Amino acid sequence: MAGILNIIPNAYQKYEYGTREPKLEILYHIADYFCVSSDWLLGLSDDMKRDYFLTNAERKFYAHPKTSKELIERYKGDKMANPASLAPVLLRTCEAERDAK
Repeated sequence: MAGILNIIPNAYQKYEYGTREPKLEILYHIADYFCVSSDWLLGLSDDMKRDYFLTNAERKFYAHPKTSKELIERYKGDKMANPASLAPVLLRTCEAERDAK
């Protein structure tokens, strides 16, 4: 996760342990990665709004010119075969694979 956020692993670990607060920009990227609201991450809301954010992220993924039909089908299959809570991570994994080509 630290690599995705472009920060050192020790800094991310401090976020996880609660010994350091992320800057607003980092908070935004964490919420975006996991397709949840920043309010939920901050404990200000009980509603993650995952459906809303995941749907938007999926639209962008499907519409991206480098996203192949095979990659879309694999994502959809993986999404159906796993718990719903893993969908954002599965999506981001497919995006990373697409972008590595």
